[in-house]
Amino acid sequence: MGWVKGSFFKQRRFFDGADLLTQLAEWRSEVNTQRPCRATNVIPAVRLEEERPRLRAVKIAPADLALRVPVVVGPTAAVLHETHPYSMPPDAIGIPGTLFLYRDRVRIVAGRFEAVHQRLFEPHAKSTLPEHRAQHVAAVSGKRAKRYLQREHLLALGASALEYLTELTHRRPQIWLRDVDRLHALLATYGDDAMRAAFARGLAEQAIGAEYIAHYLAATVTSPPPIEGDRTGHPTARSSLSGHPGGSLSTGDPRLHDLPSATATTAPRGGRVQAAAGAPRRGGGAKRSAWTRQSTALPFDADGGQ
Repeated sequence: MGWVKGSFFKQRRFFDGADLLTQLAEWRSEVNTQRPCRATNVIPAVRLEEERPRLRAVKIAPADLALRVPVVVGPTAAVLHETHPYSMPPDAIGIPGTLFLYRDRVRIVAGRFEAVHQRLFEPHAKSTLPEHRAQHVAAVSGKRAKRYLQREHLLALGASALEYLTELTHRRPQIWLRDVDRLHALLATYGDDAMRAAFARGLAEQAIGAEYIAHYLAATVTSPPPIEGDRTGHPTARSSLSGHPGGSLSTGDPRLHDLPSATATTAPRGGRVQAAAGAPRRGGGAKRSAWTRQSTALPFDADGGQ
């Protein structure tokens, strides 16, 4: 580098960038093909042809050459490198490892855990693998913790996701948690870019609800195939089962089959008679059990989504 500065830049003057490139090309041709080298007294181009038969191919191709960087998996199950967090399995938290930095990808090995990400170049960009999202949700304990992590995964998609979830919580204050569950499943199935586009379209058309996002994704994304329950047709008509104008479930929504009244089964009459014949009579030490009718209301969470 010092030789280039002393032999080229200090000895010449340039009018602009184009003139610099022109003189640089002339100078490179002169020193490589015309002027003998001071160390060998031979023109470099001639010396290269003499040594070419003795040259051997490199053992590692440029695409497979990686820099090794020591790292530690942080408390959020991510490895930070140059402002870029790369996700890791939750069981790898606190384990030291090695980050292999390739030209177009990143490979992280921490103990028995390994993850491969696309290399990020935009400052503060984040890479989270779909399988790691599911593992992070499964690792936390408690419904509130799982829902909090699901919302964090969705909010990490950007401003459109934040605005969409805000509208969702205002329009469906009783059932928005179920929509978050489904949106998180769609995120794991279709990926970040498809979800961002679906959120932007939903905001533009004021179509707020997980069923609309599933409809957009099934209609526009060909791979992977739509998950069960998603169709490319129009969303099914909504009923008033939610009890408020902003929130509703479709009459064909598979979640309605989770209701106790929809899944409860009754024993045959003969079986009930036989069971009654062998049961002890009242007053003979048998405890009287109170019968209560199974509720047909939606199984909302006790916290009400707060």
